[in-house]
Amino acid sequence: MAAATVPPPLALRKKAAFAVGLTEGAAADDDPVPTYTLGVAACACDPSIAAVSGSDYCVKIYDRQALTVRARLAGHHMPVVGLSFCDTNPNLLWTCSQDRNVLGWDLRCDPGAPATRTLHVSQTGEPAGFDVNHGASCLAVGTEFAGDDASVILADPRVPGQPMAVLPDLHSNDVTQVRFGTASDSLLVTGGEDGLVNAIDVARVTAADPDDALLHTLNADASLTSIGFFGPADRFVFGITRSETLYVWHALPRDGTDASEQLASFQNIREQAVQQGFSVDYFVDCAYDPGTQRLYTVTGSYSGKLEVFHVNQSLLSPAVTLDGGHMDVVRFAQWDFQSNTLLTGGEDSMLCLWGPQPSGAEEDARLAKVVHRHTKTARKSAVPY
Repeated sequence: MAAATVPPPLALRKKAAFAVGLTEGAAADDDPVPTYTLGVAACACDPSIAAVSGSDYCVKIYDRQALTVRARLAGHHMPVVGLSFCDTNPNLLWTCSQDRNVLGWDLRCDPGAPATRTLHVSQTGEPAGFDVNHGASCLAVGTEFAGDDASVILADPRVPGQPMAVLPDLHSNDVTQVRFGTASDSLLVTGGEDGLVNAIDVARVTAADPDDALLHTLNADASLTSIGFFGPADRFVFGITRSETLYVWHALPRDGTDASEQLASFQNIREQAVQQGFSVDYFVDCAYDPGTQRLYTVTGSYSGKLEVFHVNQSLLSPAVTLDGGHMDVVRFAQWDFQSNTLLTGGEDSMLCLWGPQPSGAEEDARLAKVVHRHTKTARKSAVPY
């Protein structure tokens, strides 16, 4: 990991209510039926759109810059546990829910058109985690623990129906995290309530011995809330736990051994933040900038304030403070490093877009438009007929 470099300052550029009828100044508790955001999916081939899932079981497609709704997808009747765009086609989206269905959506169709059921999870445990690989040739579903095990289910989203393989012995508790890498269509990491992170090569899965696909096992010693690959060629893996610890590991064994080299471990984030003059209660997620090869972590306070840190090998360096957007726990943070904009959503039912602070010229142009619009309105109202 490279030395810390502070990114350009970010400011709140746009704010929108996810719940219908909820105003920006109101908290989600003021809504008769509180609805808050659960997760987000960005589209690699079209950064102008984003899909956001809510506690009302629906998914909304947003214009990511304007935060306006392009479509509302209603096909599930239980919470959505994961959603993923096709990285090569912005019109294809998959969603997975606790109702045991993986649905495929063609966004060119009428929003009211039914989705295609890609997979029905018939295993004992309900779905708890979901992802689709870069080439859209394999989807992975992690299930809750039920009966004797928790499973990782692999299927081809292009061929609706039965799964390609079921891996039953990777975890001893709910599998809540499944993430494919970006450098390879076959590299997958899974994590869950048992604190284990497993690296899997799905290309090595065979009916005779599905366990042969397991490449490596890492141990976080606590249940995981987020995992993911980062670095050149997906060389590293990060893991965030419910005990608010951030781990960084090598993704695969080095030198042909089974030994894992833990690169970093950041515990007691609250105490570390206080020592640096910040108020932090939890980790939100991590984001990797491939241009600078730097890993950032977004943290939050229960009041909605966010602190972004650069992840060094020995410490977390303060990078950006984001305040004035949220009033409650933030559930997700999705960073587009090309435009240097960060999309966040939380339990206050608000979506916030953070971006570079406007330059003096941009602000002058914006104020000129406001003055011009108000002048036109005033002139029109003065006309008697």
